[in-house]
Amino acid sequence: SHTLLYLQNETPLHAAAKKGHPECVRVLLRAGANTVNRNSDNKTAEELAVQEDVQQVLQLFKALQPKVVDGLLTIDLSAKGLTSVPAEVFDNRDVECLDLSNNRLKSIPEEIGQLQKLQRLELYSNLLTQLPQAITTLHNLQVILLSHNKLETLPDGFSRLEQLHGLNIQNNIFKKIPEEVCSLLQLGYLGLGGNPLKCLPDKISQLTGLTRLDIMDCQFDEFPRQVLQLKGLKELYMGKWAGEGKPSLVPEDIGRLKNLENLHMENSDLESLPEGVRELVQLKYLNISDNRFTSVPEQIMNLPNITELLLSNNRISRLPLKLGHMTQIVRLEIVRNPLTYPPPDVCEKGTAAIMDFLRRKLGEKEGREFGKLFFCFSQNVTQRVEVEALATVAGLTASERTSILGKDKTNPSYQANNVLLKWMEKDHEASMDKLQQELSDIGMGQLAQEAGRIKVERLKRPADTSGGPPAKRPAAGGSSGEGLQEEQQTKEKIRQAEQKLVQMQRHSETQEAMSTPQQTKEKIRQAEQKLVQMQHHSETQEAMVHSLRAEVTRLRDKEEQAQKVLLDHKLEIQQLQEANVAMATRVDDLLQDNEKLRSQVVLLGGEHADEQTTQVLEQTILMFTENFLEKYRQSKPSLEGGEEAEQQKSRQSKPPLKESELATAAESHLLTKLSCRLGSDWRRLGAGLGIPQPRLDSIQAQYNSAIQRACRVLQVWMWGGRHGLPHDLKQLETVLKDMDRPDLLDIVKTAFKDYIEEMPEVEVEPDASVDEQGVTTWSVQLPGRGKFLCKHTDLGVVTPCPVQLTYRTVNPSEHWPESEDWELIGPLFHIQCNHGDDVPVELLLPHILDLSQEDGSALSPDDVRAAHVVAGNTTLHPADVTPTHFLTRHQNGSLWASMLQKLQALTMNRRGLFTLFKTSQTPHGVDVKAHIVSNTKGMVETLQEDLSKLHPRFYHWDSLPCSFRPHRIYCLQASVENGTLAHAEPQPPGGLEYEDTLDCDRIYPSFHMTVQRSNPGTEHLQHLQHLQMTLQLYPQAESSNVICSCTRYLDDGAAIEQRRPDDVSQHFFFIKEKVSVHWRDLAHFLDFTRSDIDTIQYKQANRDAKDCCMDMLEQWRTRRGNAATLQVLLQALTEAGLQDTVDQLNNM
Repeated sequence: SHTLLYLQNETPLHAAAKKGHPECVRVLLRAGANTVNRNSDNKTAEELAVQEDVQQVLQLFKALQPKVVDGLLTIDLSAKGLTSVPAEVFDNRDVECLDLSNNRLKSIPEEIGQLQKLQRLELYSNLLTQLPQAITTLHNLQVILLSHNKLETLPDGFSRLEQLHGLNIQNNIFKKIPEEVCSLLQLGYLGLGGNPLKCLPDKISQLTGLTRLDIMDCQFDEFPRQVLQLKGLKELYMGKWAGEGKPSLVPEDIGRLKNLENLHMENSDLESLPEGVRELVQLKYLNISDNRFTSVPEQIMNLPNITELLLSNNRISRLPLKLGHMTQIVRLEIVRNPLTYPPPDVCEKGTAAIMDFLRRKLGEKEGREFGKLFFCFSQNVTQRVEVEALATVAGLTASERTSILGKDKTNPSYQANNVLLKWMEKDHEASMDKLQQELSDIGMGQLAQEAGRIKVERLKRPADTSGGPPAKRPAAGGSSGEGLQEEQQTKEKIRQAEQKLVQMQRHSETQEAMSTPQQTKEKIRQAEQKLVQMQHHSETQEAMVHSLRAEVTRLRDKEEQAQKVLLDHKLEIQQLQEANVAMATRVDDLLQDNEKLRSQVVLLGGEHADEQTTQVLEQTILMFTENFLEKYRQSKPSLEGGEEAEQQKSRQSKPPLKESELATAAESHLLTKLSCRLGSDWRRLGAGLGIPQPRLDSIQAQYNSAIQRACRVLQVWMWGGRHGLPHDLKQLETVLKDMDRPDLLDIVKTAFKDYIEEMPEVEVEPDASVDEQGVTTWSVQLPGRGKFLCKHTDLGVVTPCPVQLTYRTVNPSEHWPESEDWELIGPLFHIQCNHGDDVPVELLLPHILDLSQEDGSALSPDDVRAAHVVAGNTTLHPADVTPTHFLTRHQNGSLWASMLQKLQALTMNRRGLFTLFKTSQTPHGVDVKAHIVSNTKGMVETLQEDLSKLHPRFYHWDSLPCSFRPHRIYCLQASVENGTLAHAEPQPPGGLEYEDTLDCDRIYPSFHMTVQRSNPGTEHLQHLQHLQMTLQLYPQAESSNVICSCTRYLDDGAAIEQRRPDDVSQHFFFIKEKVSVHWRDLAHFLDFTRSDIDTIQYKQANRDAKDCCMDMLEQWRTRRGNAATLQVLLQALTEAGLQDTVDQLNNM
């Protein structure tokens, strides 16, 4: 039979398909059977299959073969009638897109977690009630489509899908949106429509990268205001957001979404649009179909970028001619409307025909309007020179001038009208505005004014026809003489015209025999027309006269009030100046009294008077200082008159602001403390603060005591300060540092910190944008002096003036851990002040962590998420709520402003250091101390300095960056090889509490261990085994959750005794700590080749520069043997430029 099968060229797959065995076919296909082979009849297995179930197996297998679609390796099983996911799907681990849509799936197996390269997952139109937990492990997933299922919630940990930028959960049964969705900060599209939602979570507003949002067909009680905070939205689907049977009104402030380009409001029972729609100047697509509009909304007429306008199924009967101005429209849908205009035959031809019709009719209407305006204007042309000017404006040729100006030379008005009509015929841009400008340019100012007047009257005409001319009312306070004269002249002209009309009528009767009745009637009609024009002109002039009278009266009243206010202020200034002189005298008396009190204190208690007496003295000085400062501020009113003086007076009458009170208290306390302690250094301080020497001599002559002089110097500096508190304290701090007065320096630093912490906070909302590379840019304009906190970020700013603050993220490069140089990685700050670049601006960040260069290079991007940087050093500043920020290393610094340390307890994981110290040359063994500290360079240096003072000395051994939570207990588990753990404190499982702090002036509790080597026989002295210690750190009650683990080698006293006295390896740990990043230079002078150095650097076991340095030194000792001496090592260190390390080794 096998021979026969072979002869027929028929494979087992052919036989199974032909016999109708679907399971056999499935097994053979999974085993790799070829489906394209043909038998002796030239048929494939698929062509031989007769049974439907076998055909389905073959078709499914065919669909399981991945194909590249849109650049992604795709398995498409959509619309296959599946009730379960085939197991073969999970065999291909390289698939990037999986389409299981339009099936009957009720669940997805957990095996989907095996597809770690998956970027796109389409599960819409199924019967899913829940998702597998394994989906949250697909860290490369970017798009997941879940619409038209029966989902109520998302799996826990969904926020771990940090790369997700597209999520569609439309038409499910979500009653609320899970909070974890609000943590997906990379989301650009979010589909929520078709769910029974009542509200949105507040934190959804932090999805600043969202550009497309769908909330259609929900059941919101009111429009979700959080949507209006998503300033980056470009597409918004909001039709029927309130559900069936309820009007889904458009919010009044929809205009806040300045970047909106597509807006869908169909099927919302709308009858009108709010005024805020006018502000959507970027809008290109608008759909208001299936509503109740009876006309095209006026609010959309001036939107400059509309290209598609959908108005179908409304109650619109006419399209306005103004629609013809929207020349950019290429798609206009108006079906299912009771339209009568434009005519049906035009509407049937489509958008282009409708827009052409509207533009043509609009042009005709505007032509008629311009003809009327030009006729009215031509009636004011009375001289031939004015007609020539109009011909120049119209650009008439010589022949055209002759043709028009040669007719009826006695009637310039008639000629002017013909010129303007010819101009309108030649120039499609002819208008009253252009006429007015052209006449003004050629020096015909009077005609230009007439053109402007007629244009204004035409704009007012609708109001005049409906409501008549403005009401006549006498102006309060008398009338203008010029206005009365003009009014009388106008009335006189009307009276003369009426008399002339009567005379003409009488003349026509007497001359009836001499002239025909038709000629007489024409003359009477012309006279009546001119009379009507003069009456209309008279009414307009009367309205203008009344308006001018009212304006003159108002200005006179305002001038009288201003003069009265100015007089009151001059009196008040005089009184304040007198009070200022009296207060200055009082202050001098108080200063002299206080100096006497100080002398009495010195006499009673000597220079070292008791603390209570000193405090009494300080309180006394504080009292008169506060009084003096308050009076000084009141003695500086505005000397400007008019309304500014009135505003200044109203501001002084109000209660002082909190910030003013704060400034007064801060200045008073600072003056008091510094004045009492400065002593004879007051002149040095004044010179350092830039006070001229003559002014210092004047202060010395005016005041007798050093306290008075110091107080006066500080007052002069404060009042003349450029920026005010707290910013000017930086200058004071620098001067005191140069004077070597650390006691006063602490006072200034404390005042600086206290002042900023007590300042009232003002929240501002920065604008955020995300570009294609995922770089987020925040920008905010700060109005002036104050302390501002930026919403949705962790940033605070204290500024003395208006500033424009911009900062953006810069993502790390792919190979940043291997880079030798420090990289510039965001966020980068740019602060632009309206008053110059030298204005100090303080930035407030919630937490500050210091990392040395080695620690920074050891971090991964996930570990350093949300961090800031200080200029000129390697300081990292982790943020609180900005996970889009990444920072690893920094070289030149991007922040020039000062940095204020603002401490606060945080519940989130923080980078800390698990830092180890050990002793050497001890008779009993090796002592090890392990500290858990905030990872600041200063903290580690403080521990190293204090421990090095003990005997035996402790040396910095190693540091491991770990993630800690504040105020949690951590335990240490230790094991020793080739030795014993003789002592451990605290005893396991006891632990230490981690304190998230920056206090470098205290020693924190430590794990203390003593390790002893097992006593080896003499035969093994030449081959001592390494004493090895393994440490594991874990949270209390979570021993399985180890957050930090390390294995290190120790050398105890016995091993040291077996070394030669000149064994250079005993210095390796010290050199490793000091040389670190310069190990490559040292290796070069120890005769290592470039390839040797690269091999050491990229060895997997060497995780940082310290490990590389130790490995290099060990290899050097092995290579050189007895020639590896300390003298050779010192020479290499000197040649490598590490003289400081050489000096310290010599001292040791």
